[in-house]
Amino acid sequence: MSASLAIILAEDRQAQNLAYHLLVRLGYKSREVLKLPLPANKGAGDAYVLQEYERQVKAVNQRAADTILVVHLDADKGAVARRRADLEQRL
Repeated sequence: MSASLAIILAEDRQAQNLAYHLLVRLGYKSREVLKLPLPANKGAGDAYVLQEYERQVKAVNQRAADTILVVHLDADKGAVARRRADLEQRL
């Protein structure tokens, strides 16, 4: 793979595992994939992703090694375009 590390920021365990297995299938080794901790309280996954997104983008940009950030945000609280705008607004 071209990136040496893939970081997964997801709302819940199911989305996190889906992204992890996809990355492994694409050729990442398990040690090259970092699953960020999930929010402690259930039901706050989207707020957690939106809150953590800016910090993770900054961290990825500061890393010396090539790193990708995989973000999963459900579209259950708005259309896909709206959720994308939510992420863009955080930057």
